[in-house]
Amino acid sequence: MASLSIPDTVAAQAADWTARLSAADPLERDNARAGFAAWQQQDPLHAAAAERMQQVMDRMASLRSASGGHPGPARAAFQAAFNPTKNPPTGRRSKRVAAVLALVLALVLPGWLVWQAYPPSYIAADLRTGTGQWQTRTLADGSRITLGSGSAVNLHFDP
Repeated sequence: MASLSIPDTVAAQAADWTARLSAADPLERDNARAGFAAWQQQDPLHAAAAERMQQVMDRMASLRSASGGHPGPARAAFQAAFNPTKNPPTGRRSKRVAAVLALVLALVLPGWLVWQAYPPSYIAADLRTGTGQWQTRTLADGSRITLGSGSAVNLHFDP
């Protein structure tokens, strides 16, 4: 049965049954055992999924020993991973918010830095100097202007 391709929905059902079988309440576990047996007999894929889930559980036995033998953490992990309808989609929402925030920072921060270094009035100026640069110019009316470091000026002559 290891070569069967198990659909995600069937794997999720097997994980749900595994979580139910590890319930803290003995009555709930007994009810789960009966339902699990019936579920496995419905379809060969169900039995294959249950077998694979058992293999995963066997691999995770070492993790259970780290929690003092308590099945709660493993049960919570399976429910969170394979039962998204019972859990609110906060993980997806927080990832989406983080992605939007990263995009905003990636676009706004460089834009703000460029705005600070080169404001529109500086870029649109008739004459400007860079940082550390001084310039003296003779204007069209014969007057002279000296611009200091990082300066900008707009020229306008009228009669």
